[in-house]
Amino acid sequence: MTHRSLMTLAATAAALTLFVLAPSAHADTAKNLVRTHGCFTCHALSGTKVGPAFETIAAKFAGKKDEEQTLVNAIRHGESGTFGSMAMPANTTVSEADAKVIACWIATLKK
Repeated sequence: MTHRSLMTLAATAAALTLFVLAPSAHADTAKNLVRTHGCFTCHALSGTKVGPAFETIAAKFAGKKDEEQTLVNAIRHGESGTFGSMAMPANTTVSEADAKVIACWIATLKK
């Protein structure tokens, strides 16, 4: 192989690695935010704790208009009535940016 072919191959491999790893890195970041902000205290990935599972939340909002912003608002400002009588309190320490990362991750969990 020529030097140019090797460089092209290496660049292609690097690009493919980033493409494959990017969703995983995003999920890891989101899970760290969920952990840091204490979301796992009330929510589990699947199965009900105090609040609904993240998979249940994803299924409930899947395909709805403004899905991401609806989740961001629920995370930051609280929400009640969607999943029964237990209200979700406002999380005023969660930034808009962090809430968006968490909301996008939740949206990926729909089955």
